[in-house]
Amino acid sequence: MQEIHYANETTIMEDSSLGEEGGNVETAEKQVNENRGESENVDNDSNRKDSQEENIATTDTFRFKEVVQDVSRNPVESTDASKSNAKTVTSILKRTGNANVTIPYDSVPRSVRSNYELEHGRPAERCVKFSLPVGHVDKPQSSRKQSGRKYRPSRKGLPLPELRKWYLSFCGHLNSKPIPVLLDEINKQLSLGVLTPPNVLDLHGLKRVTYEESLGIAEYICQNASLRAVDLSDNGLRDDHLDRICSAIVFRRSVERLNLADNSRLGLNGIRYIGIVLQRSVLLSYLNISGIRLSSKMGLALGHAIKKSHLRTLVMHDSGLKDTACVSAISAGCAECSFLHSVSFKSNEIGPLAAEWVCQLLEQDTSITCLDMRSNILADQGTMSIAPTLANPTTHLTKLVLFDNRIRKAGSVALFTALKGNQYLKSLDVSANPIGCPISMETLKDMLTVNTTLESLFLWKIGLQDEGLIALSEGLSVNNALKRVELRSNTITVAGLLALSQALKTNKSIFKVMVEVPDGEDEMMESMVLSQYQSIQRACALNLQSLFESGEAVLPDDELSLFPDSGARKK
Repeated sequence: MQEIHYANETTIMEDSSLGEEGGNVETAEKQVNENRGESENVDNDSNRKDSQEENIATTDTFRFKEVVQDVSRNPVESTDASKSNAKTVTSILKRTGNANVTIPYDSVPRSVRSNYELEHGRPAERCVKFSLPVGHVDKPQSSRKQSGRKYRPSRKGLPLPELRKWYLSFCGHLNSKPIPVLLDEINKQLSLGVLTPPNVLDLHGLKRVTYEESLGIAEYICQNASLRAVDLSDNGLRDDHLDRICSAIVFRRSVERLNLADNSRLGLNGIRYIGIVLQRSVLLSYLNISGIRLSSKMGLALGHAIKKSHLRTLVMHDSGLKDTACVSAISAGCAECSFLHSVSFKSNEIGPLAAEWVCQLLEQDTSITCLDMRSNILADQGTMSIAPTLANPTTHLTKLVLFDNRIRKAGSVALFTALKGNQYLKSLDVSANPIGCPISMETLKDMLTVNTTLESLFLWKIGLQDEGLIALSEGLSVNNALKRVELRSNTITVAGLLALSQALKTNKSIFKVMVEVPDGEDEMMESMVLSQYQSIQRACALNLQSLFESGEAVLPDDELSLFPDSGARKK
């Protein structure tokens, strides 16, 4: 018996049958050949089907990679192309299944991830992350760095010896040298046996403070619980320097006066840091940011912070407020701050148009009592805009400075006329304006005859001559409210002094007249001038003595300055 194997079937033939019957042999061979062909056809069909499936899987894999790359390049586009890509990926996932193609979850487009999760389940590494502020996160103690625990400030502060040690250690930690001025002040206090840290930090004029030095200043502020005033004027501070310093001031909560004048490198972020201090430091009552040129955005940020602050004095000299948008934003913020009393806009080139916003400030906010507009360009138009505000009985302004504002006859007449019915203004400074003409002085005389509140009048360098002084003296003779009169740097001769001397004989309130003694042409004229000057001073001394005897309070000359810490003009 012989066995012949073809693929999956076996044919068994007997040798005897092959030899005896030839026809049967041919029939058997044909049958064997037919069986062999059928088995080959079956094998070819199965191989062809497998190769087609492999080709489909390979093609789908390449197509899937192209679609994923296209989606990754433009993840946020919502066009028809991206929608067709999502449909293509979905069809590929359905055709291939999990058996033929393994797809990473990060490579699946977000638009079809939901379908993918339904078929394959949600990956274990997928989770939701929340980002909270640092103050709301309770970190374990072991996760903090050693330096963080060592240099964390204390609300109670440190005594002066420990504060010095702490400051030196912190500077060593930053590989920075301590500030000599600050270290000398600490050593001076220790040599006197003082254990309480000083309540004033005066570092003005350092010019260029490095970032490491600013960190040391911030650390000193954090550890000084008795600190009340900080002066960092003209330190060349930048926005990143001011970030840590303002954070320290907010942390300490005891600073009442802050001087950042002449730090011209501060920008929008620096003003925002100052705004945070204004809104969070309840005790901060004095702010000086003179010399920082403000843009419109900086003015908007500062005005928004001022209206939420507790400021009482705001000093902004040479801050570039000639822009109407900047002036309007700051004036609006000052008008909404119910604590603000004194505002200084010196040397800002504020013109007649911007003066209208200053008028709205005085009309809306009745708490402002002192306004300094020195060295601007209000001119007659701007002065005429402010004049009706002063006549308003709701305006409680007590001190007004219009020094060097190019005011002439028309503006001065409008100003003096408005003050006839004013019942609050006590100090008026119109110096360095050419208003010494007789018409202006006649209007001033009429105002003095009816005004009962004005106590200080400054007429320095107004071009006043004898004719104008004679008219002014007539008003002084009947006024019983004025106490101080400034008349220096004017063209006054013996005739004007004689009229002034006669007026003071009847006036019982003026105790200080500042006037220069003119040079006489000869000895007789000089003796007459000297005699009239002595008569004026004698009358002032008698009035001062009577005020003391009556028990009426008399302020020293230093109290006359609106802003003594801001470089006010000395007379």
